Amino acid sequence: MQITQSQPQVCHTNLLTFEYYHQLACPQRCELPPLTCPSTQSEDCLFIDLFTPRIDTIRDQLVPVYVFLPGGHFEQGGPDVILYDGTYIANKTNIIIIVGSYRLGALGWLVNSKAGMEGNYGFTDQLQLLQWIQNNIAAFGGDPKQVTIGGQSAGASSTTAHLVSPASKGLFSKVIIESNPLVLPMRMIDDATENLGKPFAKQVGCEVNDFECFQNLSIEKILEGQYFMDTYKNLSIPLETFLPWAPTVSKGGLIPYQTFEAIEKGLYHKVPIMIGNVREEALLFIYMGIHNKLNTVEYLALIMDIFGVEDGVRILDWYRPLLDGDKRPITSVLGTDYIFLCPLRKILSQISQQNPQLPIYNYIFDHVLSFDAWGPRYNYCVGHVCHGAELPFVFHSIGTTFMPDMHFNPEEERLSASMVEYITNFVKFGNPNQGKNTTNLIQWPKFSADNRQTLFFQTPANQIVTDFHKKYCDELDFIGYDHGWFNQQRDKNTKTKLN
Repeated sequence: MQITQSQPQVCHTNLLTFEYYHQLACPQRCELPPLTCPSTQSEDCLFIDLFTPRIDTIRDQLVPVYVFLPGGHFEQGGPDVILYDGTYIANKTNIIIIVGSYRLGALGWLVNSKAGMEGNYGFTDQLQLLQWIQNNIAAFGGDPKQVTIGGQSAGASSTTAHLVSPASKGLFSKVIIESNPLVLPMRMIDDATENLGKPFAKQVGCEVNDFECFQNLSIEKILEGQYFMDTYKNLSIPLETFLPWAPTVSKGGLIPYQTFEAIEKGLYHKVPIMIGNVREEALLFIYMGIHNKLNTVEYLALIMDIFGVEDGVRILDWYRPLLDGDKRPITSVLGTDYIFLCPLRKILSQISQQNPQLPIYNYIFDHVLSFDAWGPRYNYCVGHVCHGAELPFVFHSIGTTFMPDMHFNPEEERLSASMVEYITNFVKFGNPNQGKNTTNLIQWPKFSADNRQTLFFQTPANQIVTDFHKKYCDELDFIGYDHGWFNQQRDKNTKTKLN
């Protein structure tokens, strides 16, 4: 096993043809929904899927590039899965799509300062990808000056980290961020060593300071230790439950500050932003973390544990459970608001006040799939708008020869077509309303602190909503997003500036 920083690949200058073949995904135990788990794996896994327009659509002018970073809790997934097939977008809209790969789990994010392991190896992989694009994409007809970076879930968190990382300066010109759990802080390096690195070392049989022992571990042993660390579930410490493996913050490092705090302080690259969530983001995570019904006593204890008595009482006034029945649904509503929707509203309001001319476009995906894309492991998502529900519409990857049993109905076809058009217009122009085929698109207004307008992607037609969930988000803004364990990871002395 190699836990080291990635290095640039030397390109061959005499390569004449390119052929499609299945890429090898980074090592993992994939438990994602159907059609999102890679079929083959290898430690040699830093490949990309690159989709260019058809030959007959290629012009002399270089075309924009969209780099998509897949999600999967930073430990599953990757490119070369059916869901991320970029063929439709590349041919339909004349842009280049790149689906990137980065190391996962312990291979990508293990931190152990005692053994000289800094973590963020997966982030380094992403930086190498972005630099490779700058150096080589023109050979494929792509414009290195028009690179949009985006991603969903862990890919969205990665994109936001690039937005605040000095190391990423100049490597992209726009960002698209899908479903980033903004208030879940990244680990500080000392915490990551103590609560992840040390117990992982014990589980795999290495002394905590023995770097050579870690390097000699087999992939099977690494995945075994990684899986053991995944079994820790403590809902009062959300990061332990939902993101045990993730990027790490360290002063002077690749990611020198928490993204939530950095954006609050204006420490980010000033590029156009498209960002949003699905309507029921937290439902999947709550049901994945709580396998049995949650009763009233357990719900009350959970709220008090996270928020304390005073703010916990305020939370219960707004998120009051029914007397009988399972409390997981109301917990997922609170989780969606507190972790995703409301902190995003706050952050976007601050960005628009700091930079009134900066284009910001906010969306919420609010459509229940007409087909079952979730499979038996995630059957609780059937009939709901779960985390990741927008992805088939973003890539228009349903109904291909690889998915003969799944099809969009006519309304879903129109929804997907509108989303592809908005997204690719943004990639091209930094404005989703600018393009050749906008006749059937409603005008998507820029988000500002004054209007707080959001585009709802839904059927039968998209619509603009002003200050969605205002009462709840106002209350959560008042309570604040730095409760309990969240606060332990925050750096109170964020001072570094980005030029």
